Amino acid sequence: MSVAEKVGIPPKLLYETISASQAATVSGLFKELGKRIAADEYDNPTFQVDLLSKDVTLAVQMARQAGAAPVITDITQKMNERAQSSGLGNRDTSEMWKLWRELPVSLTSRL
Repeated sequence: MSVAEKVGIPPKLLYETISASQAATVSGLFKELGKRIAADEYDNPTFQVDLLSKDVTLAVQMARQAGAAPVITDITQKMNERAQSSGLGNRDTSEMWKLWRELPVSLTSRL
């Protein structure tokens, strides 16, 4: 959603286009989160950022204990923590897309 917005495609249009395509990549999660983003409605959360953060923390701990490198989960958890410090802890996880759209392009070159 954040990339689409940066290239001039409104999140609602992207959501509607992908949902209508019946592509195999249209998951239930995309439909749930995308619908909220497209409508800019984040009240009555289905799954709160605080709960996501707890679950990802447990996954990172488990991976490290098993000797695995949790690269993607580490990045995800940093975004969860950023969302929490921005006051989104009790909000729906779909609202986190707003944080992704604020990231500088140069960030990915450092990963």
